[in-house]
Amino acid sequence: MKKFSTAVLLTVLLTCFLPLHASGSAGACEWAPNAPDKHQVRTGDTLWDIASLFLNNPWCWPNVWKPNQNLIPNPHWIYPGQTIVLNRVSGTLSVEADNAVPLQHLSPTIRSTEIARSPLPLLSEKLQTLFARTPLISADALPNAPTIREIESGRVMAGKGDSVFVIGDVGSNKQFDVFRVEYSIIDPDTKQPLGVAGLNIGRVRLIQPGGAMHKFEITRSEKEVSTGDKLVPVSDSDLAPLFPHPGKIVDGKLAAILHDGRWARMHDIVVINRGSVHGLDPGSVVKVVRHVRIRPNASPLSNALNDKAIGTLLVFKVQERISLAMIMQARDAITIGDSIISPDTEAP
Repeated sequence: MKKFSTAVLLTVLLTCFLPLHASGSAGACEWAPNAPDKHQVRTGDTLWDIASLFLNNPWCWPNVWKPNQNLIPNPHWIYPGQTIVLNRVSGTLSVEADNAVPLQHLSPTIRSTEIARSPLPLLSEKLQTLFARTPLISADALPNAPTIREIESGRVMAGKGDSVFVIGDVGSNKQFDVFRVEYSIIDPDTKQPLGVAGLNIGRVRLIQPGGAMHKFEITRSEKEVSTGDKLVPVSDSDLAPLFPHPGKIVDGKLAAILHDGRWARMHDIVVINRGSVHGLDPGSVVKVVRHVRIRPNASPLSNALNDKAIGTLLVFKVQERISLAMIMQARDAITIGDSIISPDTEAP
């Protein structure tokens, strides 16, 4: 019975793909020209992977779910073993009927069925872990960030199981990621500091709060922890599933690439010089456009629109004026200073 209800819900979900292009800007949500006739869902697939097979822009898949929220409270009801079929005549997707299960006549009784398969996540576990372990500290928050002041027994370095002493306001938080600052992120427009970039080197747990100094235990360490390392609160929102949607930003810039190198590629993490005050939130999707200045006095947006989008970013952490995003599609080399626009903004 569970298997039947899942198939019915998925059919309702997928057969709504036909009017996708009407829910966004023209051409934003269209079928991929090389979309397959069918795809059997396999273990290891993700919602983004499957949407990429059928759509030019895989982030469009929530547009299918939203009109059916009363019938589909959870969009992650796609399971390995199901086959998704594209009907090219009607322009719809559906779930292929499972004829291997014979019709059974059941009498009233108590039955239970083990769920042998897990529903597909939006992204792979590796990428989800990367999201959770990439810290974000804005320039405003940096001076007040809790800082490791001392290590137990006067040692210079510490690892898993050791205790450290922290100064600063920890609020009501109990768990923190340990962040090692490596360099400052500069706004390409204002040339002012936006925040800092660095490494997530571990995690600590509060074991003894104090007035001026708090005692923490190191519960995870990828590198040795030392004095001066910063703490970033572990938030429940970091673990919440992302629901991709068009970002409202129209005039941002790519401010930094969080790895050594000048050029960014797919699945690299980048910094955007826009945040919540500009309308961004976790799950926002934005486009990258090569910044080409045609006229010296032209606006950044009008100059950006002189070229086509070269990539798609999925925003996953947001503060007031700075955001972290992952490159989900890259059609050309992406670098610092490239313009960030909403996917609803059409470049020629």
